[in-house]
Amino acid sequence: MNEKEREKSAYLEKLEARLEEWDAKIQQLRVKIKAVKADLKAEYEERIKNLEKKQEEGKQKLKELRGKSAELWEEVKKGADRVFEEMGRAYEDIRKKFKELF
Repeated sequence: MNEKEREKSAYLEKLEARLEEWDAKIQQLRVKIKAVKADLKAEYEERIKNLEKKQEEGKQKLKELRGKSAELWEEVKKGADRVFEEMGRAYEDIRKKFKELF
């Protein structure tokens, strides 16, 4: 395995770990939403759905990265980085909005 392939492999492992982390965070949010008043529940649910959409984009980017050669994956990596940053921002938005639940 050459250097680019090792770098790609390490990056993919990092993304997989982050996706697993997001799965756990989303599950925690789902549990906490049960305690939310009805008027806030719809907004909270919409924000969770947005987070899940970002997570799905992350999974798609991970698939794309796996399919690229070590030499070509850098371009797809940029898009994956963007998606994962957006996931982080979406989670933080939920956390701030509903800080009383955390």
